[in-house]
Amino acid sequence: MASEVTIGAISDVHSPKYLEDFKRVLSNSPDVDLILLAGDMVYKGQVREYENVLKIIRSRYGKCEVVACFGNEEYEDKVDDIIRNYNEISWLNDSYTTLNIKELKISVVGTRGCLDRPTSWQRKNIPNIARIYEERLKKIDDMLASPIIRESDFVILLSHYSTTFKTLTGEPQWAWPELGSSKLEKVIRRRGPHVVIHGHAHNSKVYVATIEKTQVYNVSFPATRKLTIIRIQKAGETSVRSGGQLQLTSFMIGKP
Repeated sequence: MASEVTIGAISDVHSPKYLEDFKRVLSNSPDVDLILLAGDMVYKGQVREYENVLKIIRSRYGKCEVVACFGNEEYEDKVDDIIRNYNEISWLNDSYTTLNIKELKISVVGTRGCLDRPTSWQRKNIPNIARIYEERLKKIDDMLASPIIRESDFVILLSHYSTTFKTLTGEPQWAWPELGSSKLEKVIRRRGPHVVIHGHAHNSKVYVATIEKTQVYNVSFPATRKLTIIRIQKAGETSVRSGGQLQLTSFMIGKP
């Protein structure tokens, strides 16, 4: 019998800003096997808000696996504090994890992501930010190309910043290079992860796009007002990478 894994993905709750809306949405969402958080789940470095975020997740989904990357409002100087205090979450910071869920080997590569043009604040306060993004691009490329990732049944790239301009329609076009990365889109085309999940684009009107055979989802809560649901199913025992059948369906749950 084919195994099906249901994934729920969301970002930009900016707790406490959208916390009550987040709670209502989860109460009306289907059961999931894995939660992916694509950054900015708390507002402007308010680390303790993760207690409220996790309380809501646990009240709805129990001990469901939670994997997260950092957003721009999980400030760099707060990262160690977040990891130390909320270690029940698998935190990915230009790193990856491999999970075995219902006989499926799922690899998640997680990153804050990259910008084609660093913001004015970044240029002023992080003098080497352009180099950081270039090095991050290479690291993401290397991880997606690594044997342990390539041998997985299902590969997900989880980023806070947008990984393509295709999901930025609705945002002012002049700002697109400061919201995401067309360079990262080239990496996606080259490496072909099954799914890419990102946040950050609050005003986007496009929540799903395709890059070659990869499906890209903007899961920013202010844009979607939903929990994005991705269901994956592998038929038989043959590896997806060597021609096995993989069925991918996705939909977004409506407003409660």
